[in-house]
Amino acid sequence: MKTTIRIFSMLMILVFGLTACTPAALPTQTPATATIDIAPIYTSAAATIAVEGTRNAALMSTATPMTEPTSTEAPTEMPAVELPTALPALALTEPTPTMWIPVSGDTLPVIRARMSTNCRQGPDTKFDVVAAFEEGDKSKVVGRLRGGGWWYIENPQNDDPKYCWVWGGTTEVEGNINYVQEMFVATPYVSKPVIKVDIAVDPATSTTCPQTFTITATLKTDRLGDFTYSIVDETGAVLKSGILSFLDDGTKTVSFTKKYSKDITKWVQMKVTNPVSAKTGKIQFTLDCP
Repeated sequence: MKTTIRIFSMLMILVFGLTACTPAALPTQTPATATIDIAPIYTSAAATIAVEGTRNAALMSTATPMTEPTSTEAPTEMPAVELPTALPALALTEPTPTMWIPVSGDTLPVIRARMSTNCRQGPDTKFDVVAAFEEGDKSKVVGRLRGGGWWYIENPQNDDPKYCWVWGGTTEVEGNINYVQEMFVATPYVSKPVIKVDIAVDPATSTTCPQTFTITATLKTDRLGDFTYSIVDETGAVLKSGILSFLDDGTKTVSFTKKYSKDITKWVQMKVTNPVSAKTGKIQFTLDCP
């Protein structure tokens, strides 16, 4: 028994001695095997990410999106407007009066010609005559000239034109004129009136003494106005003078007599000095006493 123990001890010593003399080999490291189950961790993380994603989506859907500022462009300069260097010439046209219809219950005033006169295209003798308004004739007033003097009436003779103008001095109006429309019509420009003068002596010659001679002068005009005249003889003496007033166009006559009882040879002449100048020829007459 003791011998066996000693043999075993010696063998152990021999083994340890060999081990001490031989370098020890490096032990092979085996990776450690995890003993913790990480599957639940991944599952929890995934759930957390999903929840966060849902929450963020909800927040983003309710939030007001920010609008990126846009650059402000400088205002575009307005294009220059070319102004005409001169106003265009206005075409002169004869104005057309605007008609007015009396209110219910009102009647147009009646106009009567106190003397034969003319009805014209406009309120002035410079306008053309379109109808005659004879003494005693009546018509209806549809307008009056602003400032007075002329009436716009229904044409007393025809319907073309339907209305015309008459001078107030040759007519009279009956009825309410408060509702008659005032009208403005531009007067055409005419530099001077057109007149014609004439003179005659009756008798032109005589042998009866004494003898009375009748001198007759006439003036015809195309418009109203006041015309200054004189009748002179061969010596320059003024036999008669004055002013002929016209309310419309027409003719006026001046007549007077001169008595002579001895032989004479004379002439007379009519002169107009205002608003235009005109004169007749020199009309001669004689008296030869026995």
